[in-house]
Amino acid sequence: MRFDWPRPATVIADLVQRHVAHREQAGFRGMESAQLNRLLVDYAKADSLLVGLAYDDATGRAAGPCSALALLCHGSTATYQLAWNDSCGRALGANNGLLWAGMEKLRACGVRHLDLGEHSGHHTPGLQRYKAGLCGYALQLIGMYE
Repeated sequence: MRFDWPRPATVIADLVQRHVAHREQAGFRGMESAQLNRLLVDYAKADSLLVGLAYDDATGRAAGPCSALALLCHGSTATYQLAWNDSCGRALGANNGLLWAGMEKLRACGVRHLDLGEHSGHHTPGLQRYKAGLCGYALQLIGMYE
């Protein structure tokens, strides 16, 4: 597996499109694509967005990425904003590798905390296992208002 850390502005539109499709297929909730796109563009303009892409060595770059993630950087903290995997990415554990490599990049830039965001063990047990596997700790926050 090979990782790439492109200039974020060059991949935001594709990243958002793939993430929203993956999210809808998996039944995750999240911001609308226009809001998400604006957020990522704003962070990219501030040079505070880290985007990682994973490629399967067997198929190479021509087949496109099999996994991607976006991390928002703010001070000594970063936020795991979005990710997606195709079936190849899931089989390779590509998102785990990307996140690990991303954490190393963040640490080198002075980031000391990573917010993995919310999850629901009831609705998304796989996501809960993935986040728990990073050995962080959970914080219980007040509910969201819609």
